[in-house]
Amino acid sequence: MPVNEPPGSDVRFGAFEVDLRAGELRRHGRRIKLPDQPFQVLAMLLERPGQVVTRDELQKRLWSADTFVDFDRGLNKAINRLREALGDAADDPRHIETLPKRGYRFIASIESSSAEALAVAVPDRHEAPRATRWLKRFGLPVATVAGLGLAVWLTSVGRSAKQANVVRASILPPRATSFVPHQFALSPDGTQLAFSAADVGGTRALWVRPLSSAVARRLDGTAGAAYPFWSPDNRRIGFFADRKLETIDLVDGTVRTLSDARRPRGGSWSTSGVILFAPDVEGALFQVPASGGTPEPVVQTPPGAAPHSWPAFLPDGRHFLYVVPDADGAGSRLYAAALNSSSLTPILDRVFGMVVYSANHLFFVRGGTLMAQSFSVEQLRATGSAVPIVEHELIEGVEPSTSDFSVGDGAVVFQSSLDVTSRLTWIDPDGRELGVVGKAGDRDPALSPDGRLLAMSCADVSEQSDICVYDLERGVTTHVTHGGMDRFPAWSRDGRTLAYRAGDAAHVFEVPGDASAPPHRIADLTGVPTDWSQDGRLLFFRPEHGTVALATYLATTGGISSVGPGSEAQFSPDGRWLLYGGQQGIEVRGWPQGQHIQISAYGGAQPRWSRDGRQIFYIDARTKNLMAVGFDAASVRATPARILFQTRIAAAALAGFQYDVAHDGRFLINSLLADSPPLTLLIGWTSRLN
Repeated sequence: MPVNEPPGSDVRFGAFEVDLRAGELRRHGRRIKLPDQPFQVLAMLLERPGQVVTRDELQKRLWSADTFVDFDRGLNKAINRLREALGDAADDPRHIETLPKRGYRFIASIESSSAEALAVAVPDRHEAPRATRWLKRFGLPVATVAGLGLAVWLTSVGRSAKQANVVRASILPPRATSFVPHQFALSPDGTQLAFSAADVGGTRALWVRPLSSAVARRLDGTAGAAYPFWSPDNRRIGFFADRKLETIDLVDGTVRTLSDARRPRGGSWSTSGVILFAPDVEGALFQVPASGGTPEPVVQTPPGAAPHSWPAFLPDGRHFLYVVPDADGAGSRLYAAALNSSSLTPILDRVFGMVVYSANHLFFVRGGTLMAQSFSVEQLRATGSAVPIVEHELIEGVEPSTSDFSVGDGAVVFQSSLDVTSRLTWIDPDGRELGVVGKAGDRDPALSPDGRLLAMSCADVSEQSDICVYDLERGVTTHVTHGGMDRFPAWSRDGRTLAYRAGDAAHVFEVPGDASAPPHRIADLTGVPTDWSQDGRLLFFRPEHGTVALATYLATTGGISSVGPGSEAQFSPDGRWLLYGGQQGIEVRGWPQGQHIQISAYGGAQPRWSRDGRQIFYIDARTKNLMAVGFDAASVRATPARILFQTRIAAAALAGFQYDVAHDGRFLINSLLADSPPLTLLIGWTSRLN
């Protein structure tokens, strides 16, 4: 029976503990990520255990009456997120019972460690009308906001009155398109959003939407655009397409090609007319005049050094920020440097993805939270303590080295992990969906050689991921690793052992597939394991001499052998061929030596063999089409590629394997939901800096 007593600051039920003052949910002492909105719903339910809290009560308590809110969508998302954190299910509830059309009831037995009832669990909303002034600052009248393509579903987020002027809105993509993940940027004045969107055929282009308008404009000449960034005057946009750095003038539509950029990782435009960019996932930064000229390296890197990426100019147009992965792999280190200078200044450690400067602060992601920290441009020094702006919603995506946010004057746009949901989905060769496996957020599928088991990186609500093995016949999941950031499992040929990448440091570990022994590190290997040969060689890829290269490790001798440039490689079922992503596309070559065949042009990714070795599959990174190529080993010939179907694969390029092929020809694909996830606009966040 529920205990009908008011909870104090610490409330316990089963394995869970809720600290209402700190706003934290913990399980066995480990903090579980739970954003403000679901936490506030939980706090309200805990205030009245065993009693019905109606939807109307939730609406009145959490949302202001004078601001347009998509209440049903917001509450449903909050309840679903809360149930996910608690491991609960609507059809078999242990904690939260749904009363259709009425509300919800907390049904688990609780005990409070304090008799003090905390009204602060759900904040006072008296200052919420201030939010309307922020909407008008961006030309978004409250009465008409829904007609602008922005669905405001959360207002007055936070747990104190001083944060009550923060407004959150969902930005929807243009009709019949979907946002391309990681590809958006606010203009410096915070009034326009540039983004890459894909149409139903998978073709993507650059779009611009003023935040005060319902209309987004597609920019001609920007097919394939990625990683947009703005000029300081808000009139031009830099972007990457077809392995080039390009710019477009928003006034006359002129597109200019400035440089090669094979696998870009960000660009920035200075007030002095210089563009700084990272042309590849490995190597140095380069600078080039925005008007055209010869690119020149900046902050040179020696061969084999960690790559420099995500440059961001500071207001003086000479100094800039950039990130370098830490040697131990636990995030990246932020540096400041200057054009035409060899001096480097370390600024911050343990950041994930890019860092930007705005409103006298640095903005960066750490532990899934968007943080802001005061920064002195004159002294090139971060001061004070970092302040959370968006908590536990910017976690590592499938695509590496990105962080999904952009900051303009008075506005933040980000891709919330609560909106980007993918499921491992069975799909037949005709593209029909047959069912799902596991839970939302599971990724990196790897079917065992006999097809009975599925290894995967399974989602963990405490911001961690384990390697799990799912028995496809019995529907039972076993965690074979615990409490890490473990990804990319690869089965040995006998189906007994899994190799995987452990943590951001990319150490390579192995563990028995039945969890009969604890994991252990394989020598000093770092990289991403992809396959095992029949004679026990582990195949993996890693940075090597300024590029991404393949290597093998043989346990009996401890020897590591370099294979050459490439990634995402697999041995053929008979062990005679090596399939991999090369510098010019997907390639096959004899193993260990032999003929070479080009399978696809540049843009193919995640190549896999069919179980009989007679077909090769891969993802077209531009369209997300699943492609098939026939392969005849006897004549060493390949057929022309054909499209099987268009996927909704979570990420296509340099993302590890996000699909696998079963013996019966079905595909298990890490697929995004059919509805395109929105972007999230946050206005009034500057109040959190105080």
